[in-house]
Amino acid sequence: MIYTEVEAIGEACSPEQDRDFLVFLQSQIDRIKAFIVRNSDTTASALEDQQRRVRAIAAKRGSASCQAEGDGMQLYNSIRSADRMQITAEMDKLLEVDREPLANPCL
Repeated sequence: MIYTEVEAIGEACSPEQDRDFLVFLQSQIDRIKAFIVRNSDTTASALEDQQRRVRAIAAKRGSASCQAEGDGMQLYNSIRSADRMQITAEMDKLLEVDREPLANPCL
């Protein structure tokens, strides 16, 4: 859901300028969702519902999410500026072994 929140911020604040990043982010979200579905009794539909709720909350915040000093935008910029190959490598490592999914294993 962290990546979904970051994606929602990007869609609200810079959908055209960061299109390639948002496509990359969606590919990572898709990988995480596939892992969760494969390793739990959660369905793809349930995950989509969760994502819709996160996006709806972000949409209600509207332009407030785009304030440079805000926590959401800082997180967005931090992930956007990270090396994509490194993000992919770290995601590969997190998802390489099937196991019970954990909430925010990176935190």
